Amino acid sequence: MFRRWTLFVPIHTWAGLGRARDPHASSPPSPSSVRGRWLSPPALLHVGGYAALILFFRWIDVYHAHFATSGPLVVLYNLCRVVFIFYLFWIVHAAGSLALSLLRCERPAGTGTLEWLAVGFFAGAGVWHLGMLGLGFLSLYTPYVAVLLTLPLVVLSTSHVRCAWSELAIRLAPLQPGSLPSPATSVEAVVAKCLTAVLGASLLMLLLVKGLYPAGGHDYFLHYFPYLQSVIARGNLWPNEVWYHFYYSKGAGLYFLGMLLTDPLAPQLVTFCLVAVASIALFQLLSRLAPETWWPHVGVILWLALYIHTPGQGEYRLNGGWGDFEKLHELNAALVAAVIWLTANALARGERVWWVAAACAIVAAVIINVTISIYFGAVFATLSALLLFRRRWRLSRNCLLLTVTAGLALLSLLGINYAVTGLINDQGVLTLWKYADVEKLYQLGTLPWVIYLHQGTTGMLANSMPFGMPLVDLLINSLRLDLLYPLVGGGVLLFALALLVRRAVVRDPVLLAFLLISILACLVLTSTAGRAQPISFFRYASFTCIVSIAFGTCCWGNLSSRHFGRRQALGLVLPALVLWATWHGAAKSYQPGAFSAVASQAWRFARGAYSIDQAYVAQTGWPGRLPWGGIHPGARGAYSAVGPGVPIRSMHAHSYCMLPDCRMQTFPAFTTGRDWDVLTFGTPEQGREVLQQAGLNYFLFSRSLAKILSVPDVLPNASLFRPENIASILGVKWTDGDTVLLTWLAPGIEPLDQAWIADYKRALEQTPPVASAQMEPIFRSLRATPHPWHSFKLPW
Repeated sequence: MFRRWTLFVPIHTWAGLGRARDPHASSPPSPSSVRGRWLSPPALLHVGGYAALILFFRWIDVYHAHFATSGPLVVLYNLCRVVFIFYLFWIVHAAGSLALSLLRCERPAGTGTLEWLAVGFFAGAGVWHLGMLGLGFLSLYTPYVAVLLTLPLVVLSTSHVRCAWSELAIRLAPLQPGSLPSPATSVEAVVAKCLTAVLGASLLMLLLVKGLYPAGGHDYFLHYFPYLQSVIARGNLWPNEVWYHFYYSKGAGLYFLGMLLTDPLAPQLVTFCLVAVASIALFQLLSRLAPETWWPHVGVILWLALYIHTPGQGEYRLNGGWGDFEKLHELNAALVAAVIWLTANALARGERVWWVAAACAIVAAVIINVTISIYFGAVFATLSALLLFRRRWRLSRNCLLLTVTAGLALLSLLGINYAVTGLINDQGVLTLWKYADVEKLYQLGTLPWVIYLHQGTTGMLANSMPFGMPLVDLLINSLRLDLLYPLVGGGVLLFALALLVRRAVVRDPVLLAFLLISILACLVLTSTAGRAQPISFFRYASFTCIVSIAFGTCCWGNLSSRHFGRRQALGLVLPALVLWATWHGAAKSYQPGAFSAVASQAWRFARGAYSIDQAYVAQTGWPGRLPWGGIHPGARGAYSAVGPGVPIRSMHAHSYCMLPDCRMQTFPAFTTGRDWDVLTFGTPEQGREVLQQAGLNYFLFSRSLAKILSVPDVLPNASLFRPENIASILGVKWTDGDTVLLTWLAPGIEPLDQAWIADYKRALEQTPPVASAQMEPIFRSLRATPHPWHSFKLPW
């Protein structure tokens, strides 16, 4: 009976797990008291389950060996992936708990179980990302090292699981049927159960759609995923052929750990784990902002539900929307939620553990994406100055330390970038070019691509979004106000009116100021950095969704509890109205049938009706997807002709190939060897030698792709690939009549006929490739300069 009843525990009871414990309840066993029980059946089951999980992924290897298999094996595969999320949580938490213990950060009195678990998890996220960064440069990215590192933590987590379960059992014990809610609170109990059901359904749907279903979108298919695969294949973080992702994705430590332990579909599992734990942090934060109301429940439900289908609107939808769990942006969103929550607790309660955990989460976020350090630096520096003005010396000092933490993490990563690649960072290439180590860039084969980046960035800045309505639209979309306007707009409006009539109750001015500073920092960041790259910034700005939800909830929470409390009519009606209005508005922005198509495909894959292969192809309803999804038919044929692990240089950005170990390479993410200028401006024979030295022997061209999506590449500029020369060097390895896989002429390779050459020439004339004319004098001048080469002024 107890077990059946706990399935319907109201959500506000689970929220109580984040508050002070009942002083009359019996104390749960401590980790030291259960350490001797590691050989008990539950402990052996916990550790043995992890060992069996790792063996399943190593031996069965569904991704590589059964990529096109559907049926019960896919069901079992997905169940094992869900179990891995459970173990990943405890692996990260155990590392964080151990780090906090070593730093003598004790659990504060009154901290509930779920709250403390989240603290340890986010501290562990910092520890793991810092550790994985070091292991990557030591070339220790191997499955054996991953198992050796995680197995002791799984063993250690056994005691934590026991303690957590004991505390949860103590908390839930009073909720047996013998102590049902009194009639006075029956309505509240019913509402709580309904909200619990909605939250659980949202989390489950998010797991199916974003956590399990193979997706990712254009950028992920094109260069994110190939970079992750290349790192795992090489076993290290040193620069590889996907050159610019060294600046973006080398800090994806938990992604790499998950891929080493399971398979290449691990990134979305890692993101789901962080988002799920961040929902605990968000609920605790919102409970502080709007205590004794339903707004915390509404905020968490909105965050999870809106993440299920994230197409965006207008040009943002056409370019893939946002919220892909395979990308690093959503990790940052979860960590920003953690930092805001931990800082809010630190400001209100003052214990050292909150500051340390916040610093760990900041380190993790900056390692994952260095640009978030600008946001954290601006927020905490401003907050520190405000607290200094109010003579809150200790709080001001601690906020300044968080600013310094973000700054040191940023400087360390920029130093690594420069030492390893010769470029401090690619995002600031216009300013940082003068400091670039041109000789090192040349040796790595990235010099021409950095110069192209400089040229492209110059053009983007010259065409930055003007101030006016386009910028207003970007601000609204970046802060997700197009979705959250009922929560944020309604809250701000009523809060402003309440201030005018003196009916608002500002419970915590410092926390309100902190959220206001966070919102203003988002606005400033969008108005400056976002104007040059609006579409990319829109995707990057996922973290602002958390900030907007927190700020909107704070506005509602500061209204008088006399009229808006949980047990008042308005306290129930308004949250329900906001929840309905937000979901109704979001649903109206979806394309007809898109949400149902996405949900249907996710369910088919979860129950085994789809294989991984079929799931990658079936991307109907996902924003910005092409009819072939993540596997272009021509790329599939080329892959079958050369086999896995063989590089294929494609002239098209949309010839995706998500098949196992398919190495499709495109411009501008992939290098083509050190002597690019010889390839482009030299003879066909010299070009052939450069490509062969780079390991490139196969080249893909599709007439249909060239016709409908152009040729976004520089390769056709090379003398080797010009229509008048191509037939003398290259022939047909494979073709389906539309897509052709080219390789060097040899016995068994079919020569190119005149009809194909005519079509090829016509395609290049109609959709000219990326220009290279300005590059020739640059490299001619460099070749006339003795090594080592130094930075120079570019002509544009």
